[in-house]
Amino acid sequence: MKSLQEFPRIPLAVLPTPIQKLENISRLLGTNVWIKRDDLTGIGLGGNKVRKLEFLLADAKRQGAEIVFTTGGAQSNHAMLTAACAKKLGMTPILILKKRGVTERKGNQLLEYLMDTDVRFMDTDSYDDIYRIPDGGVIQVDYSDGSSYTARLERLDDYHFNLGGFVPYHICQFAEIMERNGSSVYPEIQTQDEMGAWELGGKGYIAIQSTDEGWDYTIYHSDYSVMDGGQLDAPELTIQEAREQILEAHHLEKGRRTLQDYDLVMDKAAEAEELGLSNKPSTLEKLAELTKCDMPECNPTGCRKARNGHEL
Repeated sequence: MKSLQEFPRIPLAVLPTPIQKLENISRLLGTNVWIKRDDLTGIGLGGNKVRKLEFLLADAKRQGAEIVFTTGGAQSNHAMLTAACAKKLGMTPILILKKRGVTERKGNQLLEYLMDTDVRFMDTDSYDDIYRIPDGGVIQVDYSDGSSYTARLERLDDYHFNLGGFVPYHICQFAEIMERNGSSVYPEIQTQDEMGAWELGGKGYIAIQSTDEGWDYTIYHSDYSVMDGGQLDAPELTIQEAREQILEAHHLEKGRRTLQDYDLVMDKAAEAEELGLSNKPSTLEKLAELTKCDMPECNPTGCRKARNGHEL
């Protein structure tokens, strides 16, 4: 693997940028909070994207490129900084931007106009969607090694989403990660299965089985001991839709769901229950413990403390 120093690079940014302590926030939170001031990289309005452009444009120059084009949203910081850096290096930038959003001359659009940048808009609203996942919908990720998981999506804005309630992604970042890993992403397939089990991202397991009235379910701890259970009276739902409603009702909607062998989970749960029963004191042992008195030479039948229920 190459080190960073082995790649062609053209210095563009004013580096290093300072690290500044946020005094008021630090005082408010009771801990020291520092911020890296990459808004002071010195080109356009600054930003950390200048750092990658030092390498990308150096490679373009090495290959003899005279024109650079890129794409993004109507107010893309990446696009604006690409234009600014390309202009500085004597290259011609062409920006192909999505028409949706703010296209009048303000913000980055104004800066691109002042730099006399060739900006071309495309109408992405007329594209055909391969699929559309609604806010709160569930996706399935299949890895190249055959493993897979499902997780719920939460929309943050037009370009960012939260996966599984923990990890925020930019849509392009997520697409690049999936492509690099050789993974496939698509909406979770709804099936007509009558039973199923999933591991809940290290928080336990859920097992679901259909009934005439809807769905019976049990939620287990990671050791397969019972956490909770019940019934969802909604026979019209698929098992995947039922799972999501149950998890949300129990505040377990965050995290990944990994499909498990239903019979294996049931076997593990039965073993955990049997182990718990074997370690559980009998009724006679409980009664003996309740009537036990801490007084010396106590006669349980005649002990006033026992008669008064001091141990009961």
